[in-house]
Amino acid sequence: PEVATSLNNFAALLKSQGKYENALPFFLRSLVIHEKVLGFDHPDVATCLHNIAALLELQGKYENALPLNQRSLHIREKLFGADHPDVAASLNSMAMLFYWKGDHVVALSYFLRSFSTMKKALAPNHPNVHLVRRNAIFLVNRLLEKKTATLSCLPSVEARLPVGASSPGLVSTRKLSKSQ
Repeated sequence: PEVATSLNNFAALLKSQGKYENALPFFLRSLVIHEKVLGFDHPDVATCLHNIAALLELQGKYENALPLNQRSLHIREKLFGADHPDVAASLNSMAMLFYWKGDHVVALSYFLRSFSTMKKALAPNHPNVHLVRRNAIFLVNRLLEKKTATLSCLPSVEARLPVGASSPGLVSTRKLSKSQ
């Protein structure tokens, strides 16, 4: 597993440098090793899948990323249960994927699930809780601007994402606003 972890870390470095095509083979090799050594339903396999999906999303290969994100989510739910931070991270990844694909209603449902899970799994003031909440609120506003959502859907959203004073913590809406 140490070799697989090193390959994964090297791939992450290449990805951070924008060398996406160079990073993919290292992520894939890491996945193959993890699956062979640890089995197909191991947390490290879920992380590899998550990392490959994120790389594919950056390349705009959403249809290729979707089954990897789904498999990562399935593994994490199976191993950790529904109320685990890693499950929330996978749900957030699914939300981002559907956002980029332009299916904002489905994206919102994943953001809401991620937010609900993060609230249960993490402290209320945890930065990730605020990040997902703000992303979901941003998306609701986008949907309303595009008139995709109606005011009738807002009470259920507002109940799940209480709107009040600004939440502390760093939030990056750069990724969400990319397609504006």
